[in-house]
Amino acid sequence: MRPRIGASVEHAPPSQLVTLWALLFALSNFARYWPEIWVRALDPDESKVAVTLEHGLEVALAKVPRLLEGALGGGPWLARRVRERVGEREADPDAQPAEDGESPERPAGAS
Repeated sequence: MRPRIGASVEHAPPSQLVTLWALLFALSNFARYWPEIWVRALDPDESKVAVTLEHGLEVALAKVPRLLEGALGGGPWLARRVRERVGEREADPDAQPAEDGESPERPAGAS
């Protein structure tokens, strides 16, 4: 459920991408400026919202690449590449990006 912005009925609610971006931005600021509270909020032994936060972050991790893909007009290769990169980081969190800037090339014929 996304509220409309502004008093006019003519305005549509913000897109899912904008809504998720705003939510993730707010949560990232919370984590950055109040890290002790953020860590406690993520601890299921100390917080009633920990499971909800974790689930919401997992949903965002799954949805954002697809929403970005749609917004940018990319083909399925974009979401697949993002998922691959996330998997690589989870497998080896200390891995450094390639020095050449490693940007994925769009496959031939991808729209």
